[in-house]
Amino acid sequence: MVSLMDLTPKKHKFEVGKVHSNPYHSLFKPIEEQDDSGLVGDDHEQVELFGFHSKHYDVCPSAVKAINTLKKARMTEGSKDILIQLAKIQDDFFEIEKKAIKEEKISEEDLKGMIKRLNEIHHRVGMLSARFKSDLRKHFVYTTGHIFRVLPHYEN
Repeated sequence: MVSLMDLTPKKHKFEVGKVHSNPYHSLFKPIEEQDDSGLVGDDHEQVELFGFHSKHYDVCPSAVKAINTLKKARMTEGSKDILIQLAKIQDDFFEIEKKAIKEEKISEEDLKGMIKRLNEIHHRVGMLSARFKSDLRKHFVYTTGHIFRVLPHYEN
């Protein structure tokens, strides 16, 4: 008789009774091996990441979720640096959005700044995707929606 464990591909073998974050994806460590030093809680409004504390993530719970998910992945120092850069760029991106919504207007310079940061965000997501050998774009589909949110406040 064939057991479920026999059907699991060899590269995904895991011990029965050992809890894993996701046993079918090599990106995440087993829960027992996750090192949360340098990672501060999973705040639902802001991001805390390796000493960086965001100020403007409260406008996008999806961004908080994406960063909180990625910070639990296995990372080299280079990947950590890219993730911190990504978090900081997004914080600047959200700051511009919050200002535009509050003032009910956005300047051409600020709109161009948001678009520039959007490109930088997507570039870093691509860099992390290549490093993790996993398409992470699905976690960052919210980004263009923020541009569309401020467009009605732009006057030519």
